[in-house]
Amino acid sequence: MDFLLKLVCKLFGNISQIYIPKILRSFIFKTYASIYGANLTEINKNLEEFKTFSAFFIRDLKQGAREVSKSDIISPVDGTIIDFGQTNGDTILRAKGSELSLSELLCGSTTINTHDEKLIEPFKNAYYLSIYLGPGDYHQIHSPVTGDITNRVHIPGAVYPVGENFLKLIPQLYAVNERVSTFIQSEKEQNIKVAVVKVGALNVSSIGLAYEQEFNNKNQSSNALASRDFNPAKHINKFDKLGVFYLGSTVILLVSGISINEFIKIPLGNKIKVGQSLLK
Repeated sequence: MDFLLKLVCKLFGNISQIYIPKILRSFIFKTYASIYGANLTEINKNLEEFKTFSAFFIRDLKQGAREVSKSDIISPVDGTIIDFGQTNGDTILRAKGSELSLSELLCGSTTINTHDEKLIEPFKNAYYLSIYLGPGDYHQIHSPVTGDITNRVHIPGAVYPVGENFLKLIPQLYAVNERVSTFIQSEKEQNIKVAVVKVGALNVSSIGLAYEQEFNNKNQSSNALASRDFNPAKHINKFDKLGVFYLGSTVILLVSGISINEFIKIPLGNKIKVGQSLLK
């Protein structure tokens, strides 16, 4: 099953790189936008400039298309809120009562070493927010805080779809699919740490990192974790680009050092925009 899904991903990836004649681009992308609800007015290029589907998927916003809150913590992406809550030790209690291992999600294993334990420890009593990026959403991922990127972990895995039906079928889906965890130490407060988990999915297992442009998860070993510590750490400002999905998937944001009561409670199913405040 997983082999077939990865084959589909590879096929879709090849199709997305096919050159589109200029005369067809506007029609194709407008049709796509009408089907999936993509907002074409906020794009920083004319549609005729996107030579492939891949280029359109990772489109940039024009300047001023998003209002960036002065809040210390903002949404890292556009998407739909599908889950939020508070971790309990090594457990994330997801909506509808299912459980997810924090150590598996962030570092890919329940049996972790001293190094990984230090990465995970701050998030054993943390706020988490899951945001699903649909096909029509803006697909760039931005930093939710100003601070220093200290670590990155790439966890190989499956490429199951991340829609609601599959989440019901596979409660541990986020800890099964391929993903990349980025750890950020906030500049605002020493005890505030952030983990941004980019979960791959069917047709979107390819993940790019703005802070590590040489990284390409397609070139990583399919059978081994790939962890990297940044020394010195890489400074990043709030709303700076963090990475990109090649289509859509899910981002799980974890924030330690702030009470869950300080976060805005956004109803499940509501849309959120990158730059929007997450704090009351």
